[in-house]
Amino acid sequence: MVIIIITLIAPLLTILLYYDFNSILSSYQPYYLNVIKFSIFQAIISSIVSVCMGILFAHLLFKHSYIHGINSLVNFLSFTFILPTIIIVLGIISIYGNSGYLNYILEFFDLNIYGILGIIIAHVLLNFPFVTRIIFQSLQDISHDEWSLAKHNGLEGFALFKTIEWPAIKKTLPTILTMVFILCFMSFAPVIIFGGGPNFSTLEISIYQALLFEYDFTKAINLAFIQIIICLVFLLIFLFQNRISFFTLSENRASVTNTYSIRYLPDYLLLLLFIMFAFSPLVTIILDGIQSPKLLKIAFSKSFLIALTYTFIISVASGLLSIILTLGLLSFGKNIFIKNSLKRFVVFETYIYLLLVFSPVLISSGFFILFRQYLGILNPGLWIVILINAVFTIPLSYSLIKSSFYKIFFEQDFLSQSLGLKGLTRFILIEWPVIKIPVITAFVVTSVISTSDLVIISFFGTNNFSTLSLLMFRLMGSYQIQESQAVALLFLIYCFIYFVISYKLLTKLKIRIN
Repeated sequence: MVIIIITLIAPLLTILLYYDFNSILSSYQPYYLNVIKFSIFQAIISSIVSVCMGILFAHLLFKHSYIHGINSLVNFLSFTFILPTIIIVLGIISIYGNSGYLNYILEFFDLNIYGILGIIIAHVLLNFPFVTRIIFQSLQDISHDEWSLAKHNGLEGFALFKTIEWPAIKKTLPTILTMVFILCFMSFAPVIIFGGGPNFSTLEISIYQALLFEYDFTKAINLAFIQIIICLVFLLIFLFQNRISFFTLSENRASVTNTYSIRYLPDYLLLLLFIMFAFSPLVTIILDGIQSPKLLKIAFSKSFLIALTYTFIISVASGLLSIILTLGLLSFGKNIFIKNSLKRFVVFETYIYLLLVFSPVLISSGFFILFRQYLGILNPGLWIVILINAVFTIPLSYSLIKSSFYKIFFEQDFLSQSLGLKGLTRFILIEWPVIKIPVITAFVVTSVISTSDLVIISFFGTNNFSTLSLLMFRLMGSYQIQESQAVALLFLIYCFIYFVISYKLLTKLKIRIN
């Protein structure tokens, strides 16, 4: 708890101490207003398109879940959002860029991937798969009785969707829209690569550019305050909704009686288009990476090996620290339950999810000012990147573990007390067998998310301290496309190997008491 508070308070106090409050009037400058408008506009459009596509895709997947492999596809959609964003962005460039596979379509309509179009396409590709996953779970939660009654009354097509499916979907929409909006609003890599200019700059990018390129700390802090206020409003909306788990399939699976039929041919074609769109960036990255003449050279280059080493260290250390901090918070929440203080527990959980308001750009900005202006440290090193990544993945790891943790606490607390089990002994014998899989899942997921970070490492990275995300970003910035394609493939392979091997090894881990 102390580590989390220090990680947030230290940079925020630095910002407040450094800030000239007389400059707050400058927030009414036209530049600020344009940035705010574009930030909100692109997030709204991206959210609406992502959710609409997710609803249609989920409807088709559920309607035709009798097709072999559909459930495996849905499970895979749960994890696509943790893949490094910059890999997806490079895949989009390979498809729709100036020399991309489908660039002729954009040229026909006189469109350009660099600008609002590219930002929206990237956000949709990053978000609609996991929106699909959430909606699919909502459809599975519809009771068998409702489906039987609908079939008995002869409901089909749009009437069936409107009567049975839409009420289930509608309950999740406020949460989904809020989540996707915040993700798009605070997005970094897609905007800085496809936009970045004055006309296509968001608050997140403007803060980053004001600090690292203009050294205008007052401007950056003004923008940061505006970003906090907007995010806080939408986060409060999120907190008042039911939070949804999108990593596990529902146990209450509704049955589907549809079978293969020629009359579903339009549905099959539409499903195929959705699948091709969702996975086209990854397929492109694999094909381009394999064909890249720079692949072997990059794989054994010093810069790649250094970036790979730091990426692995950050993966493991950030994931481990995130889990340690999360388990500490869960224990703290358990003590609140013991004292029968439900209101305090609600406040406690609200504080955890408030971490979503303080974006990595904001906290990195505070530490950047603290080290450079007050401590005279230009390169604080690896530890600060690990710390910030760990803290900002806590809401996710907390969401993944809390249900199992509190369930076993309520079910076994009386038995544990009657047997005199306390502390580490109780944790290993009672709690660990139940929370083992959620903890391992949280560790692997937060590790990969920390691996894909581009924001934090951009503030503190150097020529001798880089990750695969930053290496890719630098190669793309210097127009070394073949090299970046090679790194993207190797990065994708690393994420897959890390995810699979670490999960399998950790699930075999056994903790014993001597």
